[in-house]
Amino acid sequence: MKRKIWVAAMTATMLVGLTTTASAQERQRNRRGNAEQAAPATPAVSREFATAFGPLQTALGARDWATADTALATARAAATNPYEQYLVARADLMIGSGQQNQARQAAAADAIMASNGVPDTEKAQIYVITAQLAYNARNFAAAAERAALAATAGATNDQLPLLRMSALFESGNADGALGYFRELEGAAAAHGHHAPDAIYGMVGRNLQELDRTSDLLPVLIDRASYYPNESNMRAAILSVLQSAPDDTSLSMDMLRLMHAAGAMNDRRFYVEQISNLAEAGLPNEALMMIQAGRAANLIPAGDPTFTEVEATQRGKLAEDRASLPAGERRAAAAPDGRLARLMGDAYYSYSDYPKAEAMYAMALTKSPTDADLLNMRIAIVRFAAGNSDGALQALALVTGPTRGNAARLWAGFIRGRQAAAAPAATPAPAAPTTPTTTN
Repeated sequence: MKRKIWVAAMTATMLVGLTTTASAQERQRNRRGNAEQAAPATPAVSREFATAFGPLQTALGARDWATADTALATARAAATNPYEQYLVARADLMIGSGQQNQARQAAAADAIMASNGVPDTEKAQIYVITAQLAYNARNFAAAAERAALAATAGATNDQLPLLRMSALFESGNADGALGYFRELEGAAAAHGHHAPDAIYGMVGRNLQELDRTSDLLPVLIDRASYYPNESNMRAAILSVLQSAPDDTSLSMDMLRLMHAAGAMNDRRFYVEQISNLAEAGLPNEALMMIQAGRAANLIPAGDPTFTEVEATQRGKLAEDRASLPAGERRAAAAPDGRLARLMGDAYYSYSDYPKAEAMYAMALTKSPTDADLLNMRIAIVRFAAGNSDGALQALALVTGPTRGNAARLWAGFIRGRQAAAAPAATPAPAAPTTPTTTN
């Protein structure tokens, strides 16, 4: 069940003071007596309508819904122009609100829109209210249309874009919702920021329910890049992995990111990453991942799945470490970059970041076709070494479709860490006060 979206609390009090009443307008005109005086802000009503509307207005002000309901028919019969019809429909809406009659409120909202008499000064608020009522009545197409009109009229309610987006999806207009989403992204970018996280969340949930994977992936990546919290990172990482299910190398780098982001909240993630690392011949990193899983209380101390792997990887540790110098020499002599990449992986697993980066750079020289993989590994090494700016520079060189998505996630995570670590701005010093003098 989807959560309800509220942009307008429907109360009679909210509507009472929206505009100058018909009877008040009549009194104003009687007091003017000057044809050149400025025109009223709202349209004129006839003397006959003002007379008929007066008792209704009095009952509304007193919240006497029964009397107002009786007077409504007389006012409706006297309404002959769009503004008068709007006033009657708005009064009907107030009565329905006072009576807590949702069906009546929805019908009155439809009558307000059909009247074509909403004054410009009231359009923003009235369209918000009628959009909310249409949404509550599950008339989602009307809700989306009215929310758009409210925005055009200048409504600034923070929840209005969410209501419109939800209404578009609920009405079956997913393409329209995506078009509106891109419109919101563009407007936010023009002002130097991003669409709200809640918008990305709503679009992502609906696209997932609709199984529109190709549309979902960029939304999740953007969301995690701009709002890199644990939940957003995890959802985007899993989406990237699902797009390349057989790429073990990508899985290893994405799960490294998930671990760095603190988003590894399930034992299965540890199972997959430890398996990746063991198969890649990285016993030290596999052992560190087992320790991390235990520290997170996701791997029990006696878990047989991990105790056997731990014993096997620990048995390989001394030989693996001793083989590094010879492996480095073989990598330098090799015609391609495969051995150099493997040596980079090995040195990274032992936290020897300078040698790891040197090996990856050597591999990049020998095998430039592996540039996306190698530049990402260079970025990961630099980040681990504390060189976030250098990591971002390397990630900018990762441009392929699959690794490019992964690079955006790494970059969003790193920028988020940088922003969190940045010192707070120092407030400007207060202006000196003028000294007082005594005579």
